[in-house]
Amino acid sequence: MAGAIARPTRAALVLLALLAPAGALAAAPAWEPALWNRAVKYVANKVPAALLKQGTAMYDGGSASDGAYHEPLFPLMGYDVTRQCKGPNAKLDAAQAKPGACQYKPNKDGTFTYWEKQPGDWSRLSNCYCYALNTFKGGWCQPGAASGVPLEQHSMTCAQLTKAIVADGGRPVPRAAALSGSPGAGHFIAAMLRPQSACNFARCQPDFHFLRKDANGLWSQKAGESPATNLDAQGQPIRDPQAAKLQGSYTQFCGYFAVEPSKMKVGTIAVPNLISRGLAKWKASGLAVSVEPLAYNAAVDAADAATDYAMLQQQQFALQRAGGRRLLAAAAAGSS
Repeated sequence: MAGAIARPTRAALVLLALLAPAGALAAAPAWEPALWNRAVKYVANKVPAALLKQGTAMYDGGSASDGAYHEPLFPLMGYDVTRQCKGPNAKLDAAQAKPGACQYKPNKDGTFTYWEKQPGDWSRLSNCYCYALNTFKGGWCQPGAASGVPLEQHSMTCAQLTKAIVADGGRPVPRAAALSGSPGAGHFIAAMLRPQSACNFARCQPDFHFLRKDANGLWSQKAGESPATNLDAQGQPIRDPQAAKLQGSYTQFCGYFAVEPSKMKVGTIAVPNLISRGLAKWKASGLAVSVEPLAYNAAVDAADAATDYAMLQQQQFALQRAGGRRLLAAAAAGSS
């Protein structure tokens, strides 16, 4: 028909995509430890001594009755300021300290100035799937949660995990393509599973883990609330997820996937934000509070700093679940 516009061929469309300006297609994410691992300094001024050491008596075998117990306000992530934090004579710089560090110093009026260093929200409130998708949601990302394909926690399999990832928008790809190429749009991720049979610690249950391929061609990961890292458990760069030595007993490899984060359906589960909860209690107690983001310091904020504060976080979770009192009684009995 005269004047009709010819439909472009498939080859022409491919050529147009190849000639598209840089940035027209979503690229693989950059390796950005300063974004994911940046820490924050929390400061409380003019803290009365009674508030600073509130709730510590039972840890020291004190005689406080069960009903008289008040949950500690300090530290934000822990249980006992006198045991966990440095006193006034210690020389401690937050920028050079590991996450979890804290200190209190007296003021002339008898009050204290207190500070505590903790990982930022991107570290604490995201997990391996969020990180693999280069997405921060303020909660732990769960495959299939937004797509109506929930995982069976106690009987999780690679087939279930693959189904959930595909439902979210991921596309399975061959190993060779994931290791040597790029998907054009988006990036590659790798999925692993720890089955119940591989559990080797108390309260262990099946779990998933993800890695992502960054723009530099290496793979990186983030385990739970721990910092992101592009190294495996032996400190080696991750070039091949299946050959890397990873922690967590993820013995089953479930496959490689191409993902475009902006097109993925990502659901989350809520993570108790103990920092926000603690800051609210500080303010409710009439304390002047400041929040100071710190410059990223790879020497102390990188993944090998996770052990110290992850343990404190687990203790605080336990404290919440037990309502404080039963755990405190057990801790007092164990210290005798």
